[in-house]
Amino acid sequence: MTFDFLMQLINMGIFKNNFALLFQFISLITSQNTANTPSLPPAPFQLPFFQGKFGAITDLGLIKNATTTSFDFNASNMPKQFYQSNLPERNTIGKRSSYAFSFDVDYTSFLTDEKSEKLNMFIQLSGLSKDYDLYFTQIDPRTNEPFRNGAGPLSPIINARSSTNFGIEDESIFVALEAGKYYVEVGLNPLVGLIAGDSNFKITIDTKSFNQSTKLPNDKYLANQWYLYNTGTTNLLDTIESGSKANGIKPNADIRAPEAWKLRNSAKDIIVAVHDSGVYIEHPDLKDNIWVNKGEIPGNGIDDDNNGYIDDVNGWNFTFDKKDPRARNPNPDPKLSISSHGTHVAGIIGAKANNRIGISGVAWDTQMMVINVDPLRNWLEAHEYAINNKASVINN
Repeated sequence: MTFDFLMQLINMGIFKNNFALLFQFISLITSQNTANTPSLPPAPFQLPFFQGKFGAITDLGLIKNATTTSFDFNASNMPKQFYQSNLPERNTIGKRSSYAFSFDVDYTSFLTDEKSEKLNMFIQLSGLSKDYDLYFTQIDPRTNEPFRNGAGPLSPIINARSSTNFGIEDESIFVALEAGKYYVEVGLNPLVGLIAGDSNFKITIDTKSFNQSTKLPNDKYLANQWYLYNTGTTNLLDTIESGSKANGIKPNADIRAPEAWKLRNSAKDIIVAVHDSGVYIEHPDLKDNIWVNKGEIPGNGIDDDNNGYIDDVNGWNFTFDKKDPRARNPNPDPKLSISSHGTHVAGIIGAKANNRIGISGVAWDTQMMVINVDPLRNWLEAHEYAINNKASVINN
């Protein structure tokens, strides 16, 4: 039914003095025309951006903990302006195409632990139509631009992190971030020519996966233990301020301790013999993980367990004669230059974890048998002692 037909009915006097019937006909025609009108496609999703000194930077907003946020970019919503970034505007092949993004981390981002100081995050680049690479650094709050080596327009950005796989393989960066504003760059690989066709890629910021697959203790200096938990550097800002010389430390390249701790972090029933220069057994981060010979009564001058060693409560000092009372004390001699080495090794093996002090051992709980040894004189005797006293692991 059309409005022309309705006008014919009106001229014929069908609706004379019957306005209710006229209103019903108008409503019917309007609803039919609306149903037959093709719907318009939704407007492309455009993120806010700010105009930086070297180009437009698209804002991805505030990133929270325990979330996975993805941003799909294609021809309809791609930033309209390239950003002059970490490489010269022109390389040996052609002009560099680079898109710039930023996001924020603030103290409301740390949802799971009010004492948290870092947000563990994977930044991933996928769905690539071209050979794009991924770069990351911090934004300088003084300039609202990424940190650069120098102040001039040709000064390159300091890349604190990067992922540069060849071809259209996905890119991924792991970072542990303090509160601040950060910069992500998606740039065409400068070693390939500019490729015709649409640009498509997806940026995913994942603060959920790492926490789901790992377990971290709360020890004060864990962030410095890169061999256990490698965030790339101990402090991202220090890396940036020291320039590109600090690059090359690959984040998350460690012994996968956080992933292992999720499965098991205690070895409380395992005796580990530490053959070294001795261990400060009263160290606050070690004393709870020192082996105790339960068959021996401390200080009574008797070999209670008949193992041939008197008062060997925590181990034995094989640098002294067996009859020398000093052999009963496995603490290191502070006069020796190597006196701290055994304590250092013991800390790596089994410093008490999750006690908010010091560092974390590979094993959060264990039993460390302390043995002072001179490898040139009594190595064999020391090993026999450890084995006879049920040590499962011997560290030399």
